[in-house]
Amino acid sequence: MIKTLGCAILMALGMSLMAAEPAARIDIDGKDAGITLTLGDKPAGGNVVMLEDNALLCAESAPLATTDWQTFSFSFTPSKDGIVALVLEGGRTLGDNNSFWICFDHVEATGAAIVDGGFETRDVTGRPVGWSIPDLYQYISFKGDFCVRVRYDKPIQQKITVKAGQTVTIKAKIRKIKA
Repeated sequence: MIKTLGCAILMALGMSLMAAEPAARIDIDGKDAGITLTLGDKPAGGNVVMLEDNALLCAESAPLATTDWQTFSFSFTPSKDGIVALVLEGGRTLGDNNSFWICFDHVEATGAAIVDGGFETRDVTGRPVGWSIPDLYQYISFKGDFCVRVRYDKPIQQKITVKAGQTVTIKAKIRKIKA
């Protein structure tokens, strides 16, 4: 809870509080495994904040001014082998724009494996395999039949295995939708 609040505050300050439009956010959390992270490529037009002695990377996209699908990507390099959390969420915004959700689809990685980044494969409960996820939506996917929607207070996550010194690039399709 404190890390999420800290990231939200720092992201808001990093975007100079000018962002009236919502943004997508992906956190990479290596804190539990003692994995520090080194930032590689930053998201185009976005921002990155490193916390918890560089064990938590919070990457935020440029503000999403339209509802069109856009590509969001960044890279990092872990300090040692282990498991990190990949957390998809929406960044906080000012005013009425907290009523927007962020949709993610076609989440992929090079340098690490993501399970069901298109959210198409179901477990026995009907949820996408590999994700801890509250909601699934069929009507607005970028590719396939499903995507997910998130907000700053409704994230989803997956644990991914990383290798020391191997750069990981995360890439996803994102868009905003009105709640």
